[in-house]
Amino acid sequence: MNKEKQKSITLAELTRLIDGKLVGNPELTVSGIAPISTAQAGDITFLSGAKNYGSHLENLKSSRAAAVIAPDDAPELSIPNIRLKNSYYGLVKALEFFYPDEKPAYKIHPTAFVSENADVAEDVVIGPNAVVEAGAKISSGVWIESQALIARRAEIGSNTHIHPGVRILNKTVVGSNCIINSGSIIGSDGFGFTDHEGKQIKVPQVGNVVVEDEVEIGASVTIDRATMGSTLIGAGTKIDNMVHIAHNCVIGKNCTIVAQVGISGSTILE
Repeated sequence: MNKEKQKSITLAELTRLIDGKLVGNPELTVSGIAPISTAQAGDITFLSGAKNYGSHLENLKSSRAAAVIAPDDAPELSIPNIRLKNSYYGLVKALEFFYPDEKPAYKIHPTAFVSENADVAEDVVIGPNAVVEAGAKISSGVWIESQALIARRAEIGSNTHIHPGVRILNKTVVGSNCIINSGSIIGSDGFGFTDHEGKQIKVPQVGNVVVEDEVEIGASVTIDRATMGSTLIGAGTKIDNMVHIAHNCVIGKNCTIVAQVGISGSTILE
């Protein structure tokens, strides 16, 4: 992993950050994190669960890493280590420390279009060529990256991150602390038709999509708005890349939907 900016932290500080237990020198400083096989001097590395101990422990003997994040049940290790029940949680917190999101210096880029009739909090960041249409409401801490569209009467909750090229269409409601990755389209027209005298007649799709808090949506996901009412994505749900969720679906809280899944209209996923 390449570090854009050098950051350093003592093992004592990192141990507090990840809520672990330190075995080794608390004053030892690490300035990066890397896999066992590629770690350099000054890096901390990561040891996963028991099924991988054999090969990883052998590789750790020849690793240049200064320290390792390890599970509670790992055997005795030859280098300083921070132990905790869920070592993946420790990895997450360490990665967040060494590789934080860095918002650009500008607030609203000069090439962005923001309607004078949109309600945009003062600290919102809006990137190049992004569009925020009339009636949209953007809450505090939101980051909208380049070429994203926030359409009429859409709402974005606090601290949500909208990646480049995302389309949040009319009347869509997105909660707080969400992540929507590049190319996704939320609130597209539901696929509804009725046969009339041998012709397919389009059924107007007048509902919306509601995405609750703490939802992450991968790249190139499409979620259709409801015919009437709402297509709902429950709080804490994680959706992988290239998923399609059709109109009037209800996806429950804390669901996980992996890549290339299609869910047909009005399906309820608990």
